[in-house]
Amino acid sequence: MSPGKNLIEGRAPNFFVAADVAAAVGDAAQYTRNKGLDKSIYKEFVISHLRSMGPTTRQGLEQLLLPMLPQVLPPQQKLNRVKNLLAEMSREKTVKSLGGGPKAVWSLVVEK
Repeated sequence: MSPGKNLIEGRAPNFFVAADVAAAVGDAAQYTRNKGLDKSIYKEFVISHLRSMGPTTRQGLEQLLLPMLPQVLPPQQKLNRVKNLLAEMSREKTVKSLGGGPKAVWSLVVEK
C-alpha cells in the first residue's frame, strides 16, 4: 500500500483498517473495538461507577475499563491507559486517590 491512501490506522505493530474501509466491508463494529472510545467516555464510566458503587480500588476500575479498551493494545498498554486516565482525572480534580500503590482506593472529589 502506498502512503496517503488512508486505508489503515494505528501505530506499528497495531495497525487496523481505516473507518472508510471498515464501513465499506461492513465491519464497523470491529473498527470501533480496535480504535477504542473517546477518552471522555472512559472518564464518564469511572465517574458513574464511583457515584453508584462508592470508593473503588484500582483493580476494580481496571476490571471496569480493560474490556472497553482497544483490542489491538497489549495488556500492559491497557493497564498504562487506565493509570494515565486516573492520573489525568486526578489532576483535573475529578477523582482522588486515598493511599498509594495497588492498595489505593479511588473516590470522587466532593465539591463544596
